[in-house]
Amino acid sequence: MNRLKNFMAIRNIENEFVDFKSYNLDSQFKDINTSIYKAYQKSDKVNLQRSLSEAMYNYAVSLRAEKRPNPFLKEINSLKTLQSRLYSENDHLLPEEQWAQITVLLKGTDSRGEAARIYTVFERRAADKLDYFDWKISYMAEEEDFKFINDVKI
Repeated sequence: MNRLKNFMAIRNIENEFVDFKSYNLDSQFKDINTSIYKAYQKSDKVNLQRSLSEAMYNYAVSLRAEKRPNPFLKEINSLKTLQSRLYSENDHLLPEEQWAQITVLLKGTDSRGEAARIYTVFERRAADKLDYFDWKISYMAEEEDFKFINDVKI
């Protein structure tokens, strides 16, 4: 049943955003991650703010101020979609009160060159229609934290 819900949600997301196609998901999310990784390295707050939710932006800026390693993957080798959904805050369905959310497992290498697996939630408001860089990372977690929060078999 979960696979059917995800399939239907992906199709609805494709209908909502003309620039989004499920077969482009890997390349689009890889591009966004690469952009964020580079922005973190350069302390480029404009691009960080563009592709991170407010909470993630504040987190990244605080890590950067503490001179902590880049929390984003340097390179993504594979991406697996785990969950997707469209959400609305009320029944009026105004674009600014709706958003799409896709949870993925990113496998790749971190800034130290070590293998890493990061569960990442991408969100996009229905009102954001410019391009796929409107997807924002709203949450990142390692496997133990993700399983604890979601109680999901992976």
